[in-house]
Amino acid sequence: TLEKAQAVAQLIGGEWLDSGTPPVVFDPANQEQRDAWDWGPCDNEATTGQYDVAVWQDADPSARFDPDALTEMVRSYWEGLGYTIRQIGPPALDETRGRSINVDLPHGAGLHFAASTKILGIAVHSECVTWE
Repeated sequence: TLEKAQAVAQLIGGEWLDSGTPPVVFDPANQEQRDAWDWGPCDNEATTGQYDVAVWQDADPSARFDPDALTEMVRSYWEGLGYTIRQIGPPALDETRGRSINVDLPHGAGLHFAASTKILGIAVHSECVTWE
């Protein structure tokens, strides 16, 4: 889970923030940050759960992201790993031009990448595992 989020963050570069309050710079080596991952139940059974990791990056106020180019970069990377991409809808028609792509992985795991001119997001869902 962590490695998949980190791989996309490194591919794109820049400073990624976690979903904590307040957000801090995403650092996969930080054990405290890793311990704060979101744990929740899976859809399939009440006895299973999964970790969710979500990170985001805001555009510099004087610049804008290119959501088309960034989405295609991530799409190409994931396809190179053999993943099948599922896109959710066409790009938004407003000035943010937001778009997103997903990969469904076995056992309830998945990858999500969203890009607009103002913000980028990566979300990774681990495999569903039995609660101990």
